[in-house]
Amino acid sequence: VQQAEVVWVGTWDMPAAASPPPAPPPAQSAPGAQATPAVAPTPTPEFARTEEQPDIIILSMPPQDALALKWAMDRGLNIDLALRSQGDTTVFATTSVTLPQMVDQGGLTIPDRGANDIHPRADDVPLPSVPALPPR
Repeated sequence: VQQAEVVWVGTWDMPAAASPPPAPPPAQSAPGAQATPAVAPTPTPEFARTEEQPDIIILSMPPQDALALKWAMDRGLNIDLALRSQGDTTVFATTSVTLPQMVDQGGLTIPDRGANDIHPRADDVPLPSVPALPPR
């Protein structure tokens, strides 16, 4: 997903549903004067933004990109965002990256097994189990 506009970053706190303020009592008017109904102002919801770690990021993007992002989120995939400066509209062509590709192209070396390794490995140890029947 490229060139998605960041609409909101922060914590989304929905205010509790508040009842409208009570209407003021009608003012006494002179006899024969037209009474104007009192109109309560429409309350404006307030959304708090804190300096804590944001738990909501709202992006504006084309519907097809939104579907791809939702697909990834529904499958529990990790999603990382890279933000660019406002006005940077460069489009990048990217490809998937694999560990073997990074080793081959990046000149990375896989270290030899050292003497400070854990023996036996945690995944080589059989898990303890509870016997099916209690002892007699």
